[in-house]
Amino acid sequence: MTDNTPTINNKDISYSPSFMSQIAMFPIKNLGDERFVERTNGQVSVAVMQSIWGWTYGKTPRLFLIYVRSLVQTKSDKVDMENHIVKLDKSFHAFCKEVGLGNGTDLKDVEQSLLCLSGTTFTVSLTGASPNGKRFMEGRNLRLVSHFHLRFNNSNFDYPGFKDDGDPSSYIQFSEEMWSMFTDNPVPLNKRIILELGKSARALDIYQWLAYRTYGLKKPLFIPWRFLKPQFDMASTPMRSFKQKFREAMRKVCAAWPEIKVVCGRQGLTVFPCGSSLDSTRENDFDANDTVEVDASKQNPF
Repeated sequence: MTDNTPTINNKDISYSPSFMSQIAMFPIKNLGDERFVERTNGQVSVAVMQSIWGWTYGKTPRLFLIYVRSLVQTKSDKVDMENHIVKLDKSFHAFCKEVGLGNGTDLKDVEQSLLCLSGTTFTVSLTGASPNGKRFMEGRNLRLVSHFHLRFNNSNFDYPGFKDDGDPSSYIQFSEEMWSMFTDNPVPLNKRIILELGKSARALDIYQWLAYRTYGLKKPLFIPWRFLKPQFDMASTPMRSFKQKFREAMRKVCAAWPEIKVVCGRQGLTVFPCGSSLDSTRENDFDANDTVEVDASKQNPF
């Protein structure tokens, strides 16, 4: 009997931080003067604050944090686990190749994105009701990074607090509280799919979310649009616009992961049980254009 199961090499697997697989952490585009963006999943809300240098947005922070989490998972010698430090390649070309940013990536754009990422802070809050019925809210503020040194190819990139100590190495030291969340159970991802979706920040968010959602899924899961939107977009985004952009990004995900079984219906998204994306081939007999109506009142969206 022939075993047709694909052979998965560790080099073919990337890992996503669990918090990035539950909500879309970063903006898709530069939000200008907006002070923060908020994402909500059930009773948990995450407010991402703009750094003093501006917003980190788009594909770079997403691909970079997937790359870092993968280094941690594989116990790379670039990671100092005790001090929460991740060393970056001295060569900008090598760094882009490792992260998946591709050829032609602008050095200053990446340095600016990493600078803004290093200055980003979060507020995580939980709302609920105590046994006596009284509502409560609790939360904590988190810094992503405690210290950083960015310098590729001996560049003369200058930023507040920069000290030229003669060491050309770049590194990022994550804060203790963020490191504990960062090293929590990761979500395994197919590196091929990550590379294919790398130009679309929204598609990357959806792929990570689906990889997390489909793990252990035994029956169809229906999520109304009104619950889906707060996980991926701003409250000010019109629902019609969100649906359109979500569907466009979903088509990219389905093209890269053809075994995924989803239906974007009028009332929401239905996710069906399927195999892991790690086993993905390019064969799929599921018609994602079929319309499936699911009674939202009988489904738990979370």
